[in-house]
Amino acid sequence: MRSPATCHAPVEPGVGFRIASRDDLLGIGRVYLRAFEQTLQHLRSPDLSAAAVADVVGACLLAEPESVIVAQAGPSGGIVGYIVGIADAGCVRHVSLLRGLPLVWFWRWLTGRYHLPLRAAIGILGDKVRFWEASRAPGASCPARIISVAVDPACQRAGIGSRLLETALVRLRGLGCGCVRLEVRPDNQAARRLYERFGFRRVGEYRDTRGPWEIMILEMDPASPDPGEPA
Repeated sequence: MRSPATCHAPVEPGVGFRIASRDDLLGIGRVYLRAFEQTLQHLRSPDLSAAAVADVVGACLLAEPESVIVAQAGPSGGIVGYIVGIADAGCVRHVSLLRGLPLVWFWRWLTGRYHLPLRAAIGILGDKVRFWEASRAPGASCPARIISVAVDPACQRAGIGSRLLETALVRLRGLGCGCVRLEVRPDNQAARRLYERFGFRRVGEYRDTRGPWEIMILEMDPASPDPGEPA
């Protein structure tokens, strides 16, 4: 039987997909800033530096070197999309603390590298605390997580998000993950439709300073064939 993670989508010619390296981190940060401009406006941090996002995604690369996948516009083009899919979200916390990354981030914020106002920093910190507390919500037994996925607004509706998600799910299933969890805003209809096409289902919700998040779970059979393989 074909896995529910099968959802092939046509992609613009010339867009390639590969495992990210640390050289891609700033490009990933720029995609995040363009894709989530409204979120940054809400947090009153429209001038947030791409370096802030790069440092957080870099922690995921330290924990799982193949956890970040990027979409690139041609062999020498820029990053136009990315996804962070972690087999064990707890490992990111462990590695971050072991390497002293919270102190590094705090120093970089304090010295102005992140261009993040104090009020916005407090809001983001509170949201992250709620995010990790939500690990005790429904789906807590599912350590694999889609942490973040974004596509440059200029390149959306071209199948890039679908291909990124598909690639991440194939990797996680290959690592033996029986389920994957993610969170999505209820009003993000496009993202919810994408996740539902892949078989994700809503199992609960939690709230942060910006409102509710829906918790969605995809149950996978690690022994099922990869998308595209004959059943």
